[in-house]
Amino acid sequence: MLKIRTLADKSAVEAEAPIADRWSARSLYEQLTETAEKFPDRPAISFQLKSGPSAKSVTLSWSAFRAEVTRASNMLRRLGVGPTDAVAYILPNGIEAPVILIAGATAGIVNPINPLLAPET
Repeated sequence: MLKIRTLADKSAVEAEAPIADRWSARSLYEQLTETAEKFPDRPAISFQLKSGPSAKSVTLSWSAFRAEVTRASNMLRRLGVGPTDAVAYILPNGIEAPVILIAGATAGIVNPINPLLAPET
């Protein structure tokens, strides 16, 4: 498995071949689907609220992540969101944030808003 840990690793991968030559997918959701089909049980994303070694964490496999993204993007489409519509969301850091980020980009245009921003005074 390819591991990218440093900026030098990233630069080496990019110099080897452009992303267009590496991915056959035409959309973010199609790439998610291809990855979920290749590695359904591998961990895709994890979230841990507290940093202690015994703190509870939530991990979604690639297939579970795709299922959650599909469910959320279908909900957005049922609500009338289309390819040219923008969806803004305010969520704390958690497993739901990356799900809705990819789902919003799948259904339309997504605009995450940082919940820690203070209003201008």
